[in-house]
Order: sequence, then C-alpha cells, then structure tokens
Amino acid sequence: MGVLIVIALALTGIALALAEQRSDKILIQGNAAGTQTVQTDAAGVAHVEYSYNDRGRGDHIIAIWKLDAAGVPTEYKGHGNDYMKAPIEERFEVKDGKARWKNRFEQAEQSVAGEAFYIPANPPPELAGVLSRALLKAPGHKLSLLPAGEARIEEAGKLSVNGASVKLGARELRLQCLSHCIGWRMREEPETVLLGRTLVCESRSS
Repeated sequence: MGVLIVIALALTGIALALAEQRSDKILIQGNAAGTQTVQTDAAGVAHVEYSYNDRGRGDHIIAIWKLDAAGVPTEYKGHGNDYMKAPIEERFEVKDGKARWKNRFEQAEQSVAGEAFYIPANPPPELAGVLSRALLKAPGHKLSLLPAGEARIEEAGKLSVNGASVKLGARELRLQCLSHCIGWRMREEPETVLLGRTLVCESRSS
C-alpha cells in the first residue's frame, strides 16, 4: 500500500532564487523529521545534503551539481542511500555534445542538441526548484528531459490560507513532467511547486 509523505521545506534566510547558503527543515505530517542544507560556492557549484527519518527509513543523499546559463545541470554527482536504505551512487555530465549518466538502474549516453534537463534516479528535493527555475527561463516554459520525456510549468493561481488570498513572497506553480519527474519514474500528474518562502514537494513510498 502506497504511503504519501508530504515534505515541507520551511526556508530560512534569503529566497530560493538568490540562495547561496540555506538550511531547510523536513516535515512529515507536521513533525520535524530531517533537514536539507544547500550551499553554492564561488564557482557556482551547488552542494546539497538531504536526510530524514520516517520510522527508521528515509533518504540520505549528498549531491553536487553545476548549472549552465539556462539553469540546466551540466554535471551531477550524488551518493548516499534511498528510502529503503539501499546504497546510491549516481553521475551525470554533458561533454562534447553528449550526455552521459550512470546510476544503479542504468548506464547510458545520448547526443544532445539544445537544453535537456537530466532527472537523477534519487535527487534531493532542491532539484525540483532547480528544474522549476530552468523551466521559467526556457522558451514556452518547456524543456526536454533525460533519460526521456518533457517538462513544462505554468502559473497555478493565487496562494490561499484559510480561504483568504495572501501574499507570501512566493510563486505557486504547476510543474508537469511527461515520462519522468523528480524522484519518480513514469509519473505524469502535475505537481505544485512554491518558489519563495516555501517549497512543497511530495514523495511516495511503499
């Protein structure tokens, strides 16, 4: 039976789009369960550590990545363990017109022309924000995905708290990935992403 975990990242410090160093709290059903730390160094490389505990289970992922001018990853490395504590080791890079990646599920390479956003097998939640910001920059707010598929994003409407529209310094967006999406394979339902003071992600486990 699937269990839905809603992970809310209460951001401290400056907003996501301008973040250089940040520490987030991971909440499961309103209870503190872990953290995500995000730091971007002077070379523009993001260093992220994400972990939480859900009744003895839970991800622990350490990842680094570098983005191009369009906000699309050109390098990604991740390691740690997944929700069931299975080890994770993942690499991706774009070089000489070819994208190459390796994780516990597959090892492949593909010629790329234009921007294509690689979806890791086990990314930290921060990468949902990275994808969302890249989509906001992309023509038509669409991007091809690697290993396959397409992502798009659109404004979802005003934020509402207890039935009243409010301004929280955040943008509510509807993210949809066809064929691949953050943390899941073959998932096509739109996801709500808030960029600003709060980023809400969803994670499903069995």
